[in-house]
Amino acid sequence: MVVVDKLLPKLKEQGSRLLIFTQMAWMLDMIKDYCWFRGWQYCRIYGNTPHEDKDRQIQEYNAENSSKLIFMLSTRAGLGINLYRADVVILYDSDWNPQMVLQAMDRAHKLVRRKRLAT
Repeated sequence: MVVVDKLLPKLKEQGSRLLIFTQMAWMLDMIKDYCWFRGWQYCRIYGNTPHEDKDRQIQEYNAENSSKLIFMLSTRAGLGINLYRADVVILYDSDWNPQMVLQAMDRAHKLVRRKRLAT
């Protein structure tokens, strides 16, 4: 968290939008508390977040003038999540199942590729 605490303010200053992947739901809760402490807007989804809530939060994050700086999601949040406004991805910790990490990294690479192609 010390590294994240030093990194995030600099990324916020430069106008970046972030994704933070972690395997543990309780770690998302800790990062949520950290964001609240810093006064940063965020979205977060878990593997068992209802589909309607996922869609709503994705739309809020991707909105043109969204105030959401961070989108936190578990490595088990599911496929088909399109968070195209993100330009920085942090894999906070590794999942115990390496396939889940590979899927999260694949989603992140797709986002970065789309971002580069769009600019």
